[in-house]
Amino acid sequence: MTEITQLFQYNTLGALMAGLYEGTMTIGELLKHGDLGIGTLDSVDGELIVLDGKAYQAKGDKTIVELTDDIKVPYAAVVPHQAEVVFKQKFTASDKELENRIESYFDGQNLFRSIKITGEFPKMHVR
Repeated sequence: MTEITQLFQYNTLGALMAGLYEGTMTIGELLKHGDLGIGTLDSVDGELIVLDGKAYQAKGDKTIVELTDDIKVPYAAVVPHQAEVVFKQKFTASDKELENRIESYFDGQNLFRSIKITGEFPKMHVR
């Protein structure tokens, strides 16, 4: 039997969309629950990216900074990432081609998955 990995979600998107932008959980506490994930920061000040157990802020001015443990978040979702499938993409692929390849490994629909991609990209879209 495959070991179940738990997704930790702090708050809901509904609460965030309703205007609850004040951060109440620290990055330090969040990182106890997972090492890969996304979210937002206090007052929706950029995108929260959790990668390899470190938290980063992607700002609107296109800069990315590492965050300290005392920074607060109003919403985040993290998981202790363990790769079940690893593959190398040896040629340039379109977004759709990469999406199709990743989805070919899915074992069901409507399930949460953590996907980590390492590479060099000419541009990256963050919110």
